[in-house]
Amino acid sequence: MNVIDTLKICGIAILAAICVSVVKRINSTFDVPMRLAAAIAFFGLVLGMSVPLFGYLSELVSSSELAAWQGVLFGAVGIAFLTHVTAEICRECGEGSLSGYVELAGKIEILILCLPLVKELLEEVERLVG
Repeated sequence: MNVIDTLKICGIAILAAICVSVVKRINSTFDVPMRLAAAIAFFGLVLGMSVPLFGYLSELVSSSELAAWQGVLFGAVGIAFLTHVTAEICRECGEGSLSGYVELAGKIEILILCLPLVKELLEEVERLVG
């Protein structure tokens, strides 16, 4: 990823915003599908850009003591990405309260995913103190 890639992404975003604005003025019934298509396209773009990052993080985690928790770490990041994108799409569609519920559900899911880690940490603290 370099500056040119960032400029391309920003250019595509501006172009998508202009297209949505024009379509909205011509026929407002296509406004939401255009926004959804743009959001899905950018989500795919971000996922594609994230592949090297996840590969590098996987190498780092695998070579450390955190290898057992790699699934929890990547699961939490995946849940955070999905709920954030979904919440933003809901906000774009005018469903602010629904987006809040999606974000809350994602946070609760991440907490549930991390419960075994919290339990292990508490056991370790208990072992060190007691």
